[in-house]
Amino acid sequence: RSDRKVYRGIDIEFHLLLARAHGNAEIERVMTRQTEKLQRIITRIIGQHPPRMVEGTLEHAAILRAILEGAEDEAVQLMREHLAWGRKFLATRLLQ
Repeated sequence: RSDRKVYRGIDIEFHLLLARAHGNAEIERVMTRQTEKLQRIITRIIGQHPPRMVEGTLEHAAILRAILEGAEDEAVQLMREHLAWGRKFLATRLLQ
């Protein structure tokens, strides 16, 4: 349980950090206002699919690596795939 709580916090902070670094104040405001909802979503995902903690961490590392290497297109694509996984997972679960 504590691992999930720590992961949840790190996951949200990673996304907030990217929004801040990109200068996307609107996304940062939305995420900050919706922190509790995001925590519930992340908790649900990792509760139903525990390997997602490792998968998500590896995806975050790949995104950060691409950013640090200046591979903007790759970073954007990796982020899109990362976010799409969550949307697809939740949509699939909501239909069940």
